Amino acid sequence: MTELAITEIVDVQMEVLGWEGNNNASRQIILVFKGGKTWFLKTSRTATSKDQASTVEVIRDFLHLPPRKS
Repeated sequence: MTELAITEIVDVQMEVLGWEGNNNASRQIILVFKGGKTWFLKTSRTATSKDQASTVEVIRDFLHLPPRKS
């Protein structure tokens, strides 16, 4: 198991994995660390893209990262 400090997080992103029926995109949340390491957060299968975007912003706010630009 690898341990990384939250102070090493330099970005939080949402990545589109693919498209599902009725134009819904499957997404995942990614934490980006100094040195380029990444860690993928598991979210509920029922989480909407709006839920995931909100989660990204809550994490960014907690880490004092600037809001993502749309």
